[in-house]
Parts: sequence; structure tokens; C-alpha cells
Amino acid sequence: MTVRALSLLRRGQREEDGLGEPDMQPVVIALISASYLSDSKSLPRFSADLDRAVSSGATRIVVDLRPAGPVGTRALNLLLGARERMLTRGGRIVLVAAPQLRRFCELTGLDRRFLLAGDRLEAAELLGFLSRPTVRAA
Repeated sequence: MTVRALSLLRRGQREEDGLGEPDMQPVVIALISASYLSDSKSLPRFSADLDRAVSSGATRIVVDLRPAGPVGTRALNLLLGARERMLTRGGRIVLVAAPQLRRFCELTGLDRRFLLAGDRLEAAELLGFLSRPTVRAA
């Protein structure tokens, strides 16, 4: 299965419950490793994975496109559709992409619709679940 969901409490994401007590809000993360996305024949599977992630209640989806072949406009349209469905619940999609795809997203404005990461650790960082140690100058 290429979609994995993880439910956790995100640090610092609190909401008042009406009694003056902060309540941690759950964040559901789905990871889609799209290594199978190599041609148009794999688009139905990619669409099903995105649908499964969105319908599972995921509030954050990480789509790892690095091992995939070239990503075409139909795959990008599927991602945009998933993004639209997630917007109603404040969801976000992070694309883990090779430099060429990240550059394409920057040129076409897709970087304003998706968070872009170079690897899964950077994706976790962008979502606020991980912070890499900073190197201090001597």
C-alpha cells in the first residue's frame, strides 16, 4: 500500500475548549510514495491514492514524487483537485520533488498552492514536526 496515515498531536497547535483549557488538535498525515507514477497508465492508481488520503481525514499529505518519472499535467491536476478538497478543513499538501519539478512549480505558480520540499525530512520541517539542528559559527 502506498498510502500510510499517521495521526498525532502537532506541537504548539492548541485551541481553547471553552473551559479555559488548551486542547491539542490531532493532525492526520498521509504519505504517498509515488514511485509507480511513470506514465499515464499509473494515473488511476495515483488518483485512488490521493482520494484515499483525502477521504481518510488527512490534514497533511506528503507526496514523494522524487522516484517517479516525469510528472505530467494530468498528475498535477489530480494534486490540485486533492488540494481543493482539503482546503475546507485547512489541509496542506507537501510535494517532495526533484529540482526540475520544484523549478517548474516556481515558474508556473504552483509553489503558491503546494509546499515544496527536497526530501521527506524537509517536508516534516515545513509542516512543523521536525527542526534540524542549527550550526553555530565559532
